[in-house]
Formats: sequence, structure tokens, C-alpha cells
Amino acid sequence: ALGASAQTTWNFSNWTAGTYTADFSKDGLSVYAGDAKNAEGTKNTEDIVIDGNSKTVDGVKYTQRLKTGGAATATGKRALSFDVTGPSTITVIATSSNSTDTRTLIFGENAIGTVGEEGVNIGTLSIGTGNPVAYTFNYTGTGGTIHMCSASGGINFYAISVAPSEGGG
Repeated sequence: ALGASAQTTWNFSNWTAGTYTADFSKDGLSVYAGDAKNAEGTKNTEDIVIDGNSKTVDGVKYTQRLKTGGAATATGKRALSFDVTGPSTITVIATSSNSTDTRTLIFGENAIGTVGEEGVNIGTLSIGTGNPVAYTFNYTGTGGTIHMCSASGGINFYAISVAPSEGGG
């Protein structure tokens, strides 16, 4: 869990590149990946991929990204989570994986949310196309596990930061 005054940043440039087909955690960030196959049995449909991709955002150079590869699955794959102890500011450096379609990033509290799900879904961000930019979400709850996933398609994350805040909205 994040402490009262600590900021945590996960910069995917510092992670090991590869294709992940099972859940794992690193430095307090849980990544939910699976090895389900498509209908033809020819490729995995729940992989999380970390690969090379150079972008500069607000003066910070990123050399890798984490790709969700699609929307969250019914079994909770293609999602990320981390614990917070109270109100927090969550910043994601991200872009849609598609050059023309924006993506909806869903925030769920203590479970993976879906659009419009009461009691779990605590908010959304619209993730644009093109170069990644910083998006901010203010969590105002008392603490728990925050889950993030896409409602419709892939999102490419370059970094995620979480810092305690005094509330927000």
C-alpha cells in the first residue's frame, strides 16, 4: 500500500521486455495477463506485452511501453492494479493502441469495473490517439485496491504514478 507521503511511479522503460501470459506483480503493481486462445487456437488473446517504443512526454524520454492488447476480459485479464491507503492522484502516461479510436480507461475500486457498473466503477478517463500524454484521475475514497482496464480496446502505457492527495474530485 502507498504510504501517507510517498509517490510511487512505475516507468515501463525499466521493466523487462517480453510477452506475459500469466499474472505477475512488480514493485506493488499487479498485471493480469492470461494465455487464453482465440477461436482458431492460433494465438493468445490475453497477453500483456512490454516492448520497445521511444516517446518523450513532458521532457521525459520513455523507451518501452506496456500494451494491454485489448479490453479487459470477463475473467479479469488485461488489467492492472495497485493499493492505496486513501485519497490519491493517479497519473498515467498513455495513448490508445489504435491510431483513430480513443479508449476509455476504467478505474474500479476493489474489483475490475465495467462502464456504468455501480459500486465498483469509480471513474473513467478518455485516452486519446497519437503521441502519449499525461492523464490524471483523482481517487477520493478511503483506500483499497485500484484496478485499471480498458473498456473497448488496447491502451499503451508508458508510466503510471500514484501520489497521496487531500481529496479531489
